Amino acid sequence: MEGPQEHLAAVLDDQHRLADHGLRGLDTKGTYLIRMTGMNEALLRINGELVKPTIYSKEMGQFKEFSVPQEALKNGKITLTFDMPDEEHLNWRNGRI
Repeated sequence: MEGPQEHLAAVLDDQHRLADHGLRGLDTKGTYLIRMTGMNEALLRINGELVKPTIYSKEMGQFKEFSVPQEALKNGKITLTFDMPDEEHLNWRNGRI
């Protein structure tokens, strides 16, 4: 990505939504990249639409990257949410034996 970059550090709430601060006033003709790190799944939605990653690592300290679709920027604001992965089959998570 060329040019200056802005960084946003944020925390998810208990509904897996990103706080709505800092995601307004975006350049509608700009290019944006969502970059995160983590070992688990990251099922990112931008304005309700599931986004495919351009880089996707589950290794400690490595990154997942998602390009923000131009259509999502049409009003200069984006909302990021994350779907919960389907882990019903993992007995240690749901307490089943």
